[in-house]
Amino acid sequence: MAVAEFEKLGISGFKIGSAEFEGENENVMRGRNLSQALRRSLGDSPALKLIQSETEIKSLILRLMRLVRHGGSSAFEVLKDIDDPEQ
Repeated sequence: MAVAEFEKLGISGFKIGSAEFEGENENVMRGRNLSQALRRSLGDSPALKLIQSETEIKSLILRLMRLVRHGGSSAFEVLKDIDDPEQ
């Protein structure tokens, strides 16, 4: 988790917009749930392989768009329920 990595550097948390991420607060737990749901949704799909191989977000987005356009796993189906960790 990002918070744990920042804590290793002596920084107790960080802020993105108005959302504060510190310890195991609500935002950190929501991020954890979203991450777990995304991993479950992706399974062993081509989209997961792209995510694991890319280091730049812009490149990742462009490659995922190409994957969807050319009949690969639908990123929209993969991500449609990502905010609900129960699915």
